[in-house]
Amino acid sequence: MAKNIVFVAEKNSIAKAIANFLGDNVQTHSTANKYVKNYKFFLRQTSLFNKYYSQGPRSTLDVNCTVTSVMGHLTSTDFDKSNSIARWCNDDMQLQGLLKTVPIKTYVQGENNPQIASNIQRLCENADHLIICTDCDTEGEYIGWEVLMAANYGVHFEKERDCSVLKEALSNKVKFNGGNVWRMEFSNVEKTHLKKAVMNPKKLDPKKVEAVRTRIEFDLRTGSIFTRYLTNHYRKTPYAKNQDKFLVSYGSCQFPALGFVVDRYDRVESFTPEEFHYIYIRTELSKSKVSWARPNLFDRFATALIYENLINTESDIVKVQSVVNRNRVDYSPQPLTTVELQKECSRLFHFSAKETLKNAETLYQSGFISYPRTDTNCYPPDFDFDNVINQLNNIPEYKPHCQRLANEGPLFKKPRNGSKNDFAHLPIYPLLSVSPEVKNSWNPQTKTIYNFVCVKFLASCSKDAIYSTCTLTLNWGKTATQSGVDFVQKAEVLVEANYKDVISLMFSKSRSGNKETSQGLPAKISKLKAGDEIPLLETGVGNGKTSAPSLLKEAGLITLMDINGIGTDATIGEHIETLKTRNYIEVIGKSKFLKPTPLGINLIHGFQKMGLGPIITKPFFRSEMEQSINKIISGEMLGKDVLQQCMHSYSKVLKTTINKGHILMREARAI
Repeated sequence: MAKNIVFVAEKNSIAKAIANFLGDNVQTHSTANKYVKNYKFFLRQTSLFNKYYSQGPRSTLDVNCTVTSVMGHLTSTDFDKSNSIARWCNDDMQLQGLLKTVPIKTYVQGENNPQIASNIQRLCENADHLIICTDCDTEGEYIGWEVLMAANYGVHFEKERDCSVLKEALSNKVKFNGGNVWRMEFSNVEKTHLKKAVMNPKKLDPKKVEAVRTRIEFDLRTGSIFTRYLTNHYRKTPYAKNQDKFLVSYGSCQFPALGFVVDRYDRVESFTPEEFHYIYIRTELSKSKVSWARPNLFDRFATALIYENLINTESDIVKVQSVVNRNRVDYSPQPLTTVELQKECSRLFHFSAKETLKNAETLYQSGFISYPRTDTNCYPPDFDFDNVINQLNNIPEYKPHCQRLANEGPLFKKPRNGSKNDFAHLPIYPLLSVSPEVKNSWNPQTKTIYNFVCVKFLASCSKDAIYSTCTLTLNWGKTATQSGVDFVQKAEVLVEANYKDVISLMFSKSRSGNKETSQGLPAKISKLKAGDEIPLLETGVGNGKTSAPSLLKEAGLITLMDINGIGTDATIGEHIETLKTRNYIEVIGKSKFLKPTPLGINLIHGFQKMGLGPIITKPFFRSEMEQSINKIISGEMLGKDVLQQCMHSYSKVLKTTINKGHILMREARAI
C-alpha cells in the first residue's frame, strides 16, 4: 500500500520547484487561495524516504507526495482583544499593564491565512509524515512550527502555544508531533541538493521556535506601549497638524537605527572647520605637488617660520633619503553574505536594502541564485566551484574569465574564506546561467543583482591583484645643523589585474573607463636610489580647511546596524524602510544621503534629554537582548526568563518616560 507524505514550503515558487525536481508527471491543483497550489506526484519504488519509515538502505516504497506552501507567517500575535487596555489606552499609567498583565494570543487571521491553514489540515488528514520546507533560519523554524500546528488544529491552534508536541513520540494526543514531523534543510533548489536534503531530514528545533516567540512578544509589548504613549502625546503637538490618523511608532530596532542617523546629522551640523597649513614642493618626478610628511599645522606663523628656514638654506634640490620598493596585494573579495549584498548594492547602484533583498529572493525562487539570507562567508571544503563556473561559462560576457578559472586554471584561487558561518546556509552564489530571453524579461534591478552575484562569485575564485609600489622619502634643507623637512612621494601601478579584470564586468561600458591595466613603474622613479639629488621646480606654503563628516548613506547605516546587532540580515532593510515611511528620515540628493526629519530629530533628542538615550536611542539594550535570545537557542536560558528580564528593564524606562514626558513634549512644541 502506498505511503502518503505532505511537504509544506514557505512560498509557492519553492513548492513548485521541489515538486518539479523530485517528481515526474506533477499535477497542479488549485486551492481556495489563488496564490497557493497543491502539487501532486507519485514515486514508485523510491528509497528517498527510507529514514522516515525506518527502512533499510536497499528498501523501496511507493509514495504519494503532495507539495503545498504558506505565504510567510501563518499567524499574528496580539493582545487579547477582550481586554479594554489592549484595544487602545489613553491613560499613561494603565500602559504598564501591557508590559506584563494583559495576555497575548496567537491567531490565524488575515485574508489568506485561514484558507492556507485549512488546506494544510485537509491535506494532512491521510498523511503519514509532514515535511517542513521553510527557510533555514530562526524565522523559518517558527513558520515550521506554525505549519505543524495548522496540520493538527487548522485555524484553531491558539490552544497550543508551547512546543511540548515536538517532544512527544507518536501518540494519540495529536496526529503530528516529534515522531512524524521532519525538517528539510536546503540552501538552493537544485535537483541534487534537494534530493540530498530529503534523504537526510532533520527535526524542528523547539529552542529556535521559543527564541522567535520570545522576540515577538518582546517587540509586541514594548512597541505597543511606546507607540501608544508617543502617539497620544504627539497628537497634541504641531507635528500632528491636519493629521487625523497621525501615528508615532516605536520599535527597539527602529529607534537605535534612527539614533545613528541623528547622531551623524548632529556631528555635521555642529562641525566648525579649522584652517590648517603645510609646506609643499614639486619636482620633475611628477606634475603634482607633494606635501610634507609631518601632520599639518594649525598655526600659520609656525608654518611660515619653518618655510623661511628652508628658503634660507638656499638649496634648490631635494635629496632622496630612502627608496622602498614592494608589492602590495589587493585581496579578492570574500564569499557574499546578505549584509554585504545589501551594502554593496546600495553603495554601487543606490538600491535600498529592501529592494535588493526583494529582487534577490525573486532570483532564488526562480533557481538562479542560492538562498539570499545568510551570514556565512565561507565555503565548505568539498564545494564544487567548477560546477558553478561551468554554468556561468554559458554566458558570453563571462566566458573568457570562466575559461581561465575552470579546472583550477591560471586565474583560479580558492576563495578567501571569512570567519562567519551560520551553519544553515552557504554564501550567496549563482546556480544557473540565464538565457538572453529570460534576462530580458527581468526588471533592471533584478538584472543588476544577478550580474553582481555572478561577478562577485567569479572574482572571489580569482587570484589577488598585485600592485608594484615605490615610496620615496625626499628631504629638503638638511644641513649639518638642521634636519630639514621630509616629503613622501608614492607611485603605484597594477602589475597583475587578476580579480580586478573580473570585477570590471560589474559595470556597463560607460562606467568602465577607469579600468586599470597592468604596467610598470615610471622609469624616472624605478631607477632612483638613496643619495640622488632632484631639482626643485616649485615650493610654497599651502592652506586648507578640515572637512565635516558627510551624512550617512544607507550602506553606512547597514554597516552600523550589522556591527551593533540591530536587526537581522533579513530585517535590516525593513527597519530602514520603516524609518522612511514613518517620516523619521528622508533620502536627499543624487548621492542618496539619509537626513533625519524634524520629527526624527525631536524624538531622539527628547529621549536623550530625559536620560534614556542609552536604552532607547543607542544599540546597547537591543544588542544585549539579542544575545539573550541566542542563549535561548543554545539552551543557556529559557524564553520566559529572558522576557521577564527585559520587561523589568522596560518597566523602569516607561516609568521614567511618564515622569519626564514633559521634557519630550517641550521639545516637540518648540518647533
